[in-house]
Amino acid sequence: MNFSVYNPILVPLLYFVLLLLSHFFCKFSGFFKLQVAAEMVPSRYLSLDGFRGVLAFLVVYHHLIIAYRYHFLDGAWKIPDSRFYTLIGQGAVAGFFMMTAFLFWGRILNKGDFGAVKEFYVARLNRVLPAFLTSVALIFFVVGWETNWVLSVDFNQLIEQVSAWLALGFLGAPDINGLKNTGVVNAYVFWTLKYEALFYLLLPFFSVFILRWYFLVLGLLVYYFIGSVPDYFFINYFFLGAIVAFLYRVEWLRVKMQGIVGLVVLLVGLSSFYVLSDSAYSLVALGPMFLIFFPVALGQDFFGGLSSVSARMIGLISYSMYLLHGIVIYVIFTQWKSIDLFLLKAGLVFAIVYVLSVCSFRFIEYPFFSKK
Repeated sequence: MNFSVYNPILVPLLYFVLLLLSHFFCKFSGFFKLQVAAEMVPSRYLSLDGFRGVLAFLVVYHHLIIAYRYHFLDGAWKIPDSRFYTLIGQGAVAGFFMMTAFLFWGRILNKGDFGAVKEFYVARLNRVLPAFLTSVALIFFVVGWETNWVLSVDFNQLIEQVSAWLALGFLGAPDINGLKNTGVVNAYVFWTLKYEALFYLLLPFFSVFILRWYFLVLGLLVYYFIGSVPDYFFINYFFLGAIVAFLYRVEWLRVKMQGIVGLVVLLVGLSSFYVLSDSAYSLVALGPMFLIFFPVALGQDFFGGLSSVSARMIGLISYSMYLLHGIVIYVIFTQWKSIDLFLLKAGLVFAIVYVLSVCSFRFIEYPFFSKK
């Protein structure tokens, strides 16, 4: 294998490229300058805004490694041979799950109740669906291009395949119109949306348990045992995120986590995650992932790196980055078939993903979720 593919120097190097792009957009785009500045309010979790961008970046890099193997080596779409590159991708997904639970459970704790259910779901749909449907449309376009716009399956079968792709990951990622391994087109990323959607569906029910402490304990135990079912193991990370939302309310913990103690906890979490875990999707990884997320959620920003304007700019467009990066990787790797120059391809992927995500946020995401 090309050595540069697994060269760890590329990870901070390419992240630095994204920081430079973010600095450029925040400096010369009035819209994005205002968007990032608007986050500078006491109610925002600034370190999480930057952390979200780091997680999105790691998912992209993880899939770059997998896609390189698929397109140029043995045609297998599976986790990288490198433990490090496996863990950064899986750990990033776990971090997203924890962040979702932390933010929404914390919102309920702050309000004392769930609030209006209808308004919640309308807001969630406005936030999730526009970028999702845009990415699906791009996937369908790529499939049409790859199959020469010729119908290769029964029309009813095509409708079933297309419908499955519109189901937020609940029905998997079946091949469309005979294109083998269609899921590779977007790096199979929709599977996580199923768990996010399940969390949103269950949240009003579990919010009832906040009213009495014994109901709360019962609710969290039920939530935890759902996570013991193999297909729903990821619920455990939502459970941990909810626990951190409670801990956030302890002021002395926040003070400690924002200082050197929090930095030590974060570093212990990172090192133990790498040493102890072969996969983030295992029980042994839950503890280290908690130690990583806990200090960041409580304000540990790694010497200002997570709360910087550039880092938070990446976090702002992270949802579009997540949905679009697989498509960009697929197009570049299928059209540029040379096995060499991984660094150049990776740099091109990140640059295109970043610019497309900026456009997606500005013209697709923002017009919907900014509605009152």
